[in-house]
Amino acid sequence: MHKVQSLFLYMLTISIALVAPKFRLGSWGLYDLCAVALWLSILAWPKPLRRLSSLSLSLRLFLLIIAIVFFGGVATLYSMNHYGIVVQPDFSYLLRFVLGLLIYLGVWLLVTDRPYRLSVITWLLASTAVYQTFLAIFNIGSHLRFLGTFTDPNYYAAYQSSIFVVLLALASEPNSSKRSIVSRIPLFIICFGIGLSVLLSFSRGGLLSFTLGSAFVIVVRLFHEKRRMVFPVFLVIVGAFLVLHIVQSTPSFARWSSRMTIDEIIAGGGAGRLTTWKQAVTAIIENPIGYGWGSEHLIIGRTGHNLFVESGIQFGLLGLILVVVFWIITGLDATRLFRRKPSTLELGFVAASIIMLISSLTVSSLLSRPFWFVLALGGATSNLIRDQYKKDYKVCES
Repeated sequence: MHKVQSLFLYMLTISIALVAPKFRLGSWGLYDLCAVALWLSILAWPKPLRRLSSLSLSLRLFLLIIAIVFFGGVATLYSMNHYGIVVQPDFSYLLRFVLGLLIYLGVWLLVTDRPYRLSVITWLLASTAVYQTFLAIFNIGSHLRFLGTFTDPNYYAAYQSSIFVVLLALASEPNSSKRSIVSRIPLFIICFGIGLSVLLSFSRGGLLSFTLGSAFVIVVRLFHEKRRMVFPVFLVIVGAFLVLHIVQSTPSFARWSSRMTIDEIIAGGGAGRLTTWKQAVTAIIENPIGYGWGSEHLIIGRTGHNLFVESGIQFGLLGLILVVVFWIITGLDATRLFRRKPSTLELGFVAASIIMLISSLTVSSLLSRPFWFVLALGGATSNLIRDQYKKDYKVCES
C-alpha cells in the first residue's frame, strides 16, 4: 500500500501547478482529486498517521484549525445580518481550505514516513518547473506577463521561485570527491532558465521573494562553506547578468518594466494593495470578531492580497494572531540552519518555504494549494533532519 500512497503523492506533486481552468474537472482541480485519493489511501493503510505525534506538526495544525475553523465559524455566525450587510456562511471557502490543509498534512505525513520520497518529489518539481520554463521561452515574444499554467503571474512567480531555490541549493553544494562543480553546470543552466521564467512574470512580490530566497541559500552556504563557494557564487552572478540581459530584449520588458521601479510602486500603491490594506485595518478595528468565511469581497471589495489581511477580515483579531504565530513558527525553521550545517534538500525546501511566506504578504494564500504543498515540504524536511540530529545526539551520549 505504501507504493500506492507514493504514486498518489507523486501525482499530487505533478498536478499542484496545474491551476488554470482547463486543468479542472468541473469545480475540482486535479490536485484536489489527487489529495482526496491520497487520503483514501492513508485511511486504508494508516501507518503514516503515527507521524501526527510530532509536536511541530501538531502545534501548526492546532493553530490553523482553531484560527480558521473555530474563530472563522464564530465570526461567520456573529456577522450575519450585522452592519446592514447580510453575510451568509460561505461553506465553499471552508471546503477549499480543508482541501489545502489535507494537502499540507498528507504531504508532511508521507514525506516523514518514508524520506526517500523527498528525492523523487524534488525531481518531479524540477520537471514541472522546466516545463513552465519552456512555455515561457516559447512565449518570450509576447507583450503579456507570463503566468504559465496558473491563473495569476504572482502565484506562478512564487511557485517557480520555490523550485528555483531547491535546485540552487543542489547546484551550489560544496565540491566533494563524488561530485565536482563542473558536473553541476547543467543544473546551474536549468536554474538560470527558471530564473528567466520568473522575471517574465513581472511580479513585484514574486521578484522580492525570489531575491530573498536565493540570497538565503547563498548566505547559508557561505556561513558554513566560505572557501568552497567562490565558483558557485561566481556562476550565480554571471547567470543573473545574462538572464537580465535576455529579459531586457523582450517585448514584455518594454511594456511592463516601468511597474518594477520604486517610483511606480509608491505612486500605484502596490497595484492598489496599500489602499485595500488600509480599508481592511479599518474594518478589523470596527469588528475585531471578524466577518466570516469568504467575506473579503463583501467587506473590502476585493481579495486582501495579504495572508494577514484575509485572516483578520474573516477570522477576527484572535484568528489573525494565531495565523501570525503559525507564520512565525514556520519561518523559524530557517534560523536552525545557521546553528548547524543543513543537508542540501533541507536548505532548499526551507528556502522554498521562506519564499512562500514572503509571497503570502502580497497575495491571498490561504486557498492556494501550492502554498500549502511547499510549506509541508519545508516543515517535513526540517523535522526529519531535526529528528536525525536528536538520534545522533542520544547515540553519542550513550
